[in-house]
Amino acid sequence: MKRVLSHPLVAITFGLGLRLFFILKFPATAGDSALYEELASNWFRHAAYAVSVNGLPTPVDVRMPGYSAFLALIYAVTGREEEAARLPVMLVQAAADVLCCVVIAAIAARLARIAIGHASSKRAFIVALWLAALCPFTADYTAVLLTESFTTCLTAISIYLFIRLAESSSELFWPVDRLKASWDKSPEYWAALFGLAIGATTLFRPESPLLLIVAFLAIAWSFVSRGYFLRWLKLIVISSFLCATTLSPWIIRNAVALHKFQPLAPKDAMLPNERPPVGFMAWEKTWLYRLSDCYAVTWKLNEENINLEDIPGRAFDSESEKKHVATLLDRHNENNSLSATPNLPASPAGAPRAIPCVPISLSPCSESSLSGSRRASNCSPLPAKFSPSRTNGTPIARTSSSRSASSS
Repeated sequence: MKRVLSHPLVAITFGLGLRLFFILKFPATAGDSALYEELASNWFRHAAYAVSVNGLPTPVDVRMPGYSAFLALIYAVTGREEEAARLPVMLVQAAADVLCCVVIAAIAARLARIAIGHASSKRAFIVALWLAALCPFTADYTAVLLTESFTTCLTAISIYLFIRLAESSSELFWPVDRLKASWDKSPEYWAALFGLAIGATTLFRPESPLLLIVAFLAIAWSFVSRGYFLRWLKLIVISSFLCATTLSPWIIRNAVALHKFQPLAPKDAMLPNERPPVGFMAWEKTWLYRLSDCYAVTWKLNEENINLEDIPGRAFDSESEKKHVATLLDRHNENNSLSATPNLPASPAGAPRAIPCVPISLSPCSESSLSGSRRASNCSPLPAKFSPSRTNGTPIARTSSSRSASSS
């Protein structure tokens, strides 16, 4: 039995079986799934990275294009779209996630080889492969249309390439016989692959370049303290250049279609006729730190009713403020949107009226009008800035602006 379990194909088979179980028994969609499908459908039908606004495809940069490109490719291969194509999409995601498990095992083996020696690398590979293959917290993402499976896989590949980069540079600092296999390629070679991998990951998630920054900071002292600053800088330039090269089609597309420089995705991830609910977001920053509150409050904005009871007590300075917020929430819950409402109730205690353009302008202005203490300095009568209302008065996105561009 031990011999059987130590074979990589056994772990891979169990891992694939777990992912197929989630796909067949618990297929699901998330808030961003419909947006990705719409982007992919318009890309497939009209050759445009766009959403439908008033019946017309409208170019957007609301999400990075990698996942929608993958969906559009599946649509082209299968001839099916959206819900009809979800099973093939999930099966490919399962394959990508199994590949990720193998890469994670390779990372563990390389690290064990560096730290202990070649004898322990195979055991580390098998143990890590089983742990990754049977982890339900990543396996279940294969059954939902989100970027997680591909992002995790590409991030793992990036980390593996960075380890090879560090290994190939070790000859400069602490030559060890067991690392000689990594010297077959120069640090510049691995830096180039690392930059390409980070660029590919960024096409799925815009925060991925942070890994490039952190990685080179991690090895900065080893290079700089030994007088190899220029070599370290050269590796940074190579990785950064190839990362930017990978993103260049997206950057050029945004410059041509949207007339702006946007290398990633916009901070507020808004559609063309949307305005970010800046007041709501500023208010929630004063109390939001738990993920559970995102499900209960933030991610319900413009989609579901927001219950006052779900908002923690730390969000309110006083009972009068809580009552005023309740009034604003009632207006939001009438149609689950932040449409313009010119006749907001007067703020309590004779304080200035909240911004008369949004049912949830909550903060900074309405909170400052409620408490007169914290956040009051940010109050200004700028309805256009604080209004999340649409140009046609109705929401067109199936995603909340409170989800940042880095959301899946």
